[in-house]
Amino acid sequence: MHPTVLMTMAKHANALIGPAVLLIYPLYASTRAIESPSPVDDQQWLTYWVLYSLITLYRTYCRFPLWPYMKLVFGFWLVFPAFNGAAYIYEKYIRSYVKQYVDWNYPEKQRRLMQLQKLFFNFYC
Repeated sequence: MHPTVLMTMAKHANALIGPAVLLIYPLYASTRAIESPSPVDDQQWLTYWVLYSLITLYRTYCRFPLWPYMKLVFGFWLVFPAFNGAAYIYEKYIRSYVKQYVDWNYPEKQRRLMQLQKLFFNFYC
């Protein structure tokens, strides 16, 4: 293969691989997590989408030349189950902040509605 072809492919790797790694696979895995009975995978994928949103906001306001490649590498680390990066970041950095500042006590009306939803889905699904 000619070197310019390889350079062109390397230059556009983010555009070719990025959507598959950063969007298509996480959408698939998130759907599987919704359908699975375990809350462990839910945490991984909810955390991934929070971090992906923050990365997207960062990209909107920051123009760093190597950012697309850094985003792709970071996305690989967040996505692949072998690394479980999104859950790691949540446990290590975000959880203590969230627990400190977020009120987890739902109002009685909302708590009852969530219980009804849970009963409905357990009964019909």
